[in-house]
Amino acid sequence: IVEAMATKAEDKIRILNSLCRPRAKTRDLLDSSGLGSLSWRDPSSDAVGNAMREKLEETERLSSLANDLSFLLGENQKKTDGVEKLVQDMDEELWNEQDDTVQKFLPKFALFEWSKDRVEQKVQEIRVLHSYHAGVSMAYLLHDFVHLAQQRSQEVDPTFLRLKEAFWLCKDKVGQDLYCPRDGKLGRALVDLLPPKHRQRQNYFMSWSWQYSVGQVRNALQMWKAPMAAENVFFYMCFFVNNQFRLIVDGTPAGSDNLEEVFEENLRRCGQMVAILDGWHQPRYLRRVWTIYEQYVACSLKIDVAFVMPHEASASLSQKISIGDKGIAE
Repeated sequence: IVEAMATKAEDKIRILNSLCRPRAKTRDLLDSSGLGSLSWRDPSSDAVGNAMREKLEETERLSSLANDLSFLLGENQKKTDGVEKLVQDMDEELWNEQDDTVQKFLPKFALFEWSKDRVEQKVQEIRVLHSYHAGVSMAYLLHDFVHLAQQRSQEVDPTFLRLKEAFWLCKDKVGQDLYCPRDGKLGRALVDLLPPKHRQRQNYFMSWSWQYSVGQVRNALQMWKAPMAAENVFFYMCFFVNNQFRLIVDGTPAGSDNLEEVFEENLRRCGQMVAILDGWHQPRYLRRVWTIYEQYVACSLKIDVAFVMPHEASASLSQKISIGDKGIAE
């Protein structure tokens, strides 16, 4: 303020005094500014100067502490970033978990003072999320699952309602002797029984009905012009992802209290939908309230939807359209 408001020594003295500064302090300021040659003197200047030097030293100590704190915060942020990167890397590798996957990360986490128990706890948390977010591959639905469905049901083309009995309402239930990563109880969701190549992060939501047959779903997916290879498409398909041991065997209405929220969360996470219609003429799909609701939410969220039908239904629709106005009207 002094330097900005005056250029002459007398003016500086006047301004300092007008700000009610002690005369001794004024003298010390003058000495520090090179104006000590003036004739004016104050006997208390030495004491005040010492006090000011002590304050300066205290300020320097505080500044040093601030620098130390800033350094520690920076080091802590580096540690946090390092741990987050390790967790992300482990998350990715757990999608294709091998026998030594977790063991490989233990010494890496130890560098950040993570104990084995803490790492294993984080692994369990990741496995829970993977169980909810894992989808069944389109490749599995087109091939291996068809054989399993025929074997369990003893039918050539069973419906999924029939498979409900063959998988969970029988003596030898599928996955009954394995613990679920979600709640630690016996009985796993089908998706958690699949090998890693058929169980990866969901990228498509399947809207469909359990009234369909395995053949209808398979044929409709074969008709779908997917933008990627079948091995890279992983569906959120309730038959596989939901733990049917809790819903069907135990009769627990898991998630029914907030069904709409859970559905919307799953749909947002997938980001895309494939809707399977069993036919074009009065399809079952359009007679179910829930599938209509799924389309309403998808439209509200601006989710891309691909409608597909089995080959026979698609051929019938094309044939009707080819007739002209009469066929279109029908």
